[in-house]
Amino acid sequence: IIGNSAAAIGAVEAIRKNDKLSKITIISEESYPAYSRPFIKDILSGKADFNRIIYRNEQFYEKKNINTIFGKKAVSINQNKKIIALENGKNIKYDKLLISTGGKTIIPPIKGLNKKQIFQFMKYDDAKNIYNFIKKDLKRKKKIKAVVIGGGLIGFSAALGLEKLGVHVIIIEILPYILSKIFDKDGSEIARKIAKSKSIEIITSDSVVSVSGKGSNVSGITLKSGKRIKCDSVILAAGVTPNLEICEKTKLKTNYGIIVDKYLKTNITEIFAAGDVTEAPDGLTGKNNVVAIWPNAYRQGYFAGFNMINIKRPFPGSFVMNSIDLFDIPSISGGLIDAPDKDYEILSERNDDTLNYKKIIFNKNKIVGYIFINEIDKAGIFYGLMINKVNVKNFKKHLLRKDFGFVYTDKKLRKKLFENPA
Repeated sequence: IIGNSAAAIGAVEAIRKNDKLSKITIISEESYPAYSRPFIKDILSGKADFNRIIYRNEQFYEKKNINTIFGKKAVSINQNKKIIALENGKNIKYDKLLISTGGKTIIPPIKGLNKKQIFQFMKYDDAKNIYNFIKKDLKRKKKIKAVVIGGGLIGFSAALGLEKLGVHVIIIEILPYILSKIFDKDGSEIARKIAKSKSIEIITSDSVVSVSGKGSNVSGITLKSGKRIKCDSVILAAGVTPNLEICEKTKLKTNYGIIVDKYLKTNITEIFAAGDVTEAPDGLTGKNNVVAIWPNAYRQGYFAGFNMINIKRPFPGSFVMNSIDLFDIPSISGGLIDAPDKDYEILSERNDDTLNYKKIIFNKNKIVGYIFINEIDKAGIFYGLMINKVNVKNFKKHLLRKDFGFVYTDKKLRKKLFENPA
């Protein structure tokens, strides 16, 4: 298994559930046991140390009898000889291979990115490096200003962590509104209002063209609009793309990610792929799509694990679901966030005073997407209705009620969802 995050752990747990004897090797460029990447913002803010974000500890690998090669990068695959080459020159043989290399930061074409106060925000080491720099800089000056390039989920998470440290944060987003992958325009406006209340500046419809400073130090940025902003550091969070480096010089079929079938198999015999690097069937559309979220990565890895040991388990499909804590105001979205055309129906409710927002999208009386800000306690019900493709015509009028629950549905549906979950 190349990679050591959610997809890799899912695969290991599926394999060991049915096969206690086969040799399993995990190769990871990082030197740590699996940890929860969505929580590296807590490392950045100083709220948590590494032990608080561990996903599976070292004893897990021992108990599951896993051979670990940590701190070493897999650089190539010879699919004919079934050999993986490591950066240190060693070769690892395999019978079955899972590629779960995840995603990597998109590096935008900006001048001056060679300075030392420019950071990525993808891994534990990234968060720790930013934290150490900020804490050191705070000893020299009272105020620190950081620019976050990108107003998506990763950029906003970085801003959350930096704000907790007392850093003045400026988010630069090239699109007209922030968090555009998880919110629509209304949801984004509420998120922006919440951020503003925490003194976070947000500049949209603009982009950074250069970073300035003497030597290796950062002193400011210049935007495409011509505006110049002084700052002490820059966080690169313009987006993530599947990490396909290991696929180079192979015959693996790729598009945006590695293309797999419903069994998570690639076009090369005995090679599987799962997680953020993978284009797998979408649970709503049936088309192959990259759904780069933690729960989906684990599920793909889990199903891939079964199929790697010849227990056929078709993957039921990826479902988009994202959540983010907007400065102690919870939010979540799933499926579609906007109606693709006039054949889709929308129910919504927005209250700027209470910072509440609800939106549900339907196609032929079936839920295909939702957004909830502030009141998210019913999100699990809507997720269940969506992935089970339940016809909600008979109780649609109740869906936005504050007290909505299964009590508003019929007994037959309740029995199906509780006794025979998908």
